[in-house]
Amino acid sequence: MLITDRGERVAFGYVKDGCGVCEYCVKGSHMHCSKGSRFFSGSDFDQGSFATHSIWPETLLHRIPEQLSDVDAAPLMCAGQTVFVPLLKYVKPGERLGVVGIGGLGHLAIQFASKWGCEVVAFSGTNSKRDEALKLGASEFVATKGVDTLKLEKKLDHLFVTTSEHPNWVL
Repeated sequence: MLITDRGERVAFGYVKDGCGVCEYCVKGSHMHCSKGSRFFSGSDFDQGSFATHSIWPETLLHRIPEQLSDVDAAPLMCAGQTVFVPLLKYVKPGERLGVVGIGGLGHLAIQFASKWGCEVVAFSGTNSKRDEALKLGASEFVATKGVDTLKLEKKLDHLFVTTSEHPNWVL
């Protein structure tokens, strides 16, 4: 977390900047900029997580409420944004959302979507994460290992794949 010259606690996410003029930047989707995107630690190394000072575009800084500790805020700046931004842009409360992968991103996706008012179906290889997924807010859990065909009672409106590997889809 950083302290601004005005004394505000702020943090930044993974995307550092865009070109500012392409169709994506103008819409506020700078993470899709193909002309000038600069990703934290990917294209330059001048601004690090352990730096004492940092310069960022004000539009990419996020105020951190006083009651939220740095430890609790930090995951929201990367993993949290990764799942919250698509949720905010594409998912409506009340829709049925599937989450594949019950790890860091999956944990946040389940919590955000259930609090957003979605019916959340969690998918994981085995039943070992069933209780955890349900406790986080999933209303349904599906173990996929060894299953040739998934048959759900109701279709999904959206599917968030939060695994570190691409699933082996059989079409």
